[in-house]
Amino acid sequence: ANAHTHTRKRASDHSVRSRKNSLLARAEDSSHAHAHARVMDPITEYDPSGSFNPFGVTSGDPVSSGVSGDAVSDLYDLELAASNWVVELEKRAKLSIKNTRIYCLVAGVGPEPVIMIHGLAQTSNFWRDGFIRHATEKCMETFTFFCPDLLGYGRSKDVPSDHNYSVLEHVDRIERDVIQKYNLQHFHLVGHSYGGTISSVLAARHPHQVKSITLLSPAYFSSVEAAGRAIETQMFPANQAIHRPATMRVTLKLVNKLKYIFVPVAKYFVPNSEFSNNAITDFLSSDAEVACATVNQIVHFRTDKYLQLLKHNNKKVLVIHGEIDNVVPYRDAVTMADLHDNVELRPFPRGPHHFPMSHAKQVARTIEQELFRYLSFCRYRLPEMHPLPLGVSPTPNWMWQGACRGL
Repeated sequence: ANAHTHTRKRASDHSVRSRKNSLLARAEDSSHAHAHARVMDPITEYDPSGSFNPFGVTSGDPVSSGVSGDAVSDLYDLELAASNWVVELEKRAKLSIKNTRIYCLVAGVGPEPVIMIHGLAQTSNFWRDGFIRHATEKCMETFTFFCPDLLGYGRSKDVPSDHNYSVLEHVDRIERDVIQKYNLQHFHLVGHSYGGTISSVLAARHPHQVKSITLLSPAYFSSVEAAGRAIETQMFPANQAIHRPATMRVTLKLVNKLKYIFVPVAKYFVPNSEFSNNAITDFLSSDAEVACATVNQIVHFRTDKYLQLLKHNNKKVLVIHGEIDNVVPYRDAVTMADLHDNVELRPFPRGPHHFPMSHAKQVARTIEQELFRYLSFCRYRLPEMHPLPLGVSPTPNWMWQGACRGL
C-alpha cells in the first residue's frame, strides 16, 4: 500500500511539474514576443535596435531575470502587463496619427472643387443631408464637394486646439487638411453662418485661387454690441454665452451627458423637414468648450478688413440671407452690403437662419445655379470693352457678331 501511494505521489508530482513547465514555456514565448515587438510610436521611447524592454528585464529568460520558476502567477501578471502595455501603445499611436487632421467628407467626381463650411454646432452632415443628397447628377459629375468637420466638431472632435478654436485656426486647418492635402489649385467656397466668416477669411488669404464665394446667412453683425444683443435674444443656454458663460458651459455638458434622452425627444418634436436627424444629433452632441469659444469668436471677430481685401482683388461675394432670420438679423446683412460694394445681397423669402436645411431642395438648386453660372460666365465671357480714342471708328456690327460666335 505504501509503495502504491508513493507511486501515485510521484505521478502527481510529475504531472504538476509538466504543467508548470508548459505554463512557463507559454509565458516565456509570450514575454519574448512582447519584449521584441517594435511599436513605432513617436510619443513613447523605444530602443532602435529592436530589443524592446519596458519592464527592465536584463535577459530574455523571465526565470533568470528575477522571476521565480514556481511563481506562474507572476509570469501571468507579466504577460498580461506586457499585453496591456502594447495595446495601450497601439491605441495612443493610432490616436496620435488619426487626430492630427480634421475629417473631410468628399462627394462628387468633377474637376471643379467646392469647399463647403458648416456653422456653429453642426458638422459635414449639414451639407450631406441639406445639399449633397439633393444635388443633380450633372452637378456631381461637374464638381467635387469637400465638406470638412471644423476643429472640435463631429469626427474632428478629438483634434486638439492650440488657439481656443479661433477663426484663424480653423482657416489654418482647412488650408493644411483640405487645400494642401487634396492639392486644390483653385476652388469655390460655400459657407453657412459661422462658416461664412471662415470662408471670408479663407478667400482673402487665397484671392487668386478662389473662383466664387457664396455665403448663406453669414454670422456678420454691424458691431460687437449688435452681436451681443442678438445672442441675448436666443434661447437658453445660448443667451448666457456673454455674461454667464459658465452657466452655458455647465448646461451644455449636462445635455451632452444626457443626450441619449434629449436626442430622441428632439427628433420626436422637431420635423425632419426642418432639421435632419443627423443635424439634431450633432447639435446636441456639441462640445461645451468648443461651443462657448465659437460664440465668443462670432461676437468679437470682425470680417470687414477681409471683405475689403476681397474687394481690392476684384472678388465678388454673394450673400443669400433669410428674411426671417432670428439669429443673425437680416438688417445686419443689409449693413454688410451697404459697407462693401463687392457684396451682393439676395433675400431668401421666408427663410430662417437654418434655411439651407429647412429649404434644402430650393437651396441646392440655387447653389447649383450659381456654380454653373460662374462656369458659363468664364467660358463665354466677352472681351472687356475699352473706350475708343477720338477719330477712330467703332468696329462694324457684323464683325463684332462674328467675333462673338468664335468665342
